[in-house]
Amino acid sequence: MTDAWIIELSFSYEGDSSDYLIWYTDDNGKDRIYSKNNKIIIFISERSAKEFMSNFNFKYCDTVFYDAERLLYWTSTGHDHHIYLPSSETQQVDCEFLLNFWNLFTDIAHSIALEFEPTKTKQADKCYNKLFAGCNTAVNVGNYIPEFNRKELEFIRELMKRGIDIYTNNSE
Repeated sequence: MTDAWIIELSFSYEGDSSDYLIWYTDDNGKDRIYSKNNKIIIFISERSAKEFMSNFNFKYCDTVFYDAERLLYWTSTGHDHHIYLPSSETQQVDCEFLLNFWNLFTDIAHSIALEFEPTKTKQADKCYNKLFAGCNTAVNVGNYIPEFNRKELEFIRELMKRGIDIYTNNSE
């Protein structure tokens, strides 16, 4: 059995509009979102995703929440306050929020044989590494708070727009 997680992409703060995706690691060790015929399969509820998983070779592990509405506001308006940590007194970018979407869109694109991020550009590497370091995981030492300039934030914003487009145009 393959361990799998459900990703809830919430498009409404009222919780009345969400897509549910199945995330797993394939036999080759690649992270994937369940797809069929190069289309991401969207489930209408957590329950329907769990039922699907129980009928196939997936072992449900957990459901993970992604605030897609917040990301959509930022990408459509460009108002950076949507990507700052809510508890931050200063304008500190929510690195975990952006990195989670970056990784999700990468997995979505790979699952349907598309390219998401620029192939090994210095700009992409620099932004990704700053976001990763800003998550302050166990592999990082201290409490690193990255600073992003306007060009970097705009690069990440455009990349997120591309991820949204890939998801929107390649799902069923």
